[in-house]
Amino acid sequence: MPNEYIGIEKEDVIATIILNRPEKHNALSQGLLAELRVTFDEIDTDNAIRVVVLTGAGRQAFSTGLDLNPRELTSDAPHDEADWSRLIRLDFETLMRIWNLR
Repeated sequence: MPNEYIGIEKEDVIATIILNRPEKHNALSQGLLAELRVTFDEIDTDNAIRVVVLTGAGRQAFSTGLDLNPRELTSDAPHDEADWSRLIRLDFETLMRIWNLR
């Protein structure tokens, strides 16, 4: 599956993950977080990888954090408390995925 919001480069034992939303200062949208979780799952099963570098595209910011723009939420549901809760849970689950990398 090609990534829309992140890039990944592997060299020897190092995997570099690049947040790729420089126009939004690499803010963490639902799409970016979902791709990040899948990427961390793939890296965690690759026994050749020993180091993960997480960086952001562009020069202005690594990441400004969670994207609070309501248009970044799911387009098929109202932008209500449940949407915000889902996005914050996805953010937390992604951070825990990073924490639990081998």
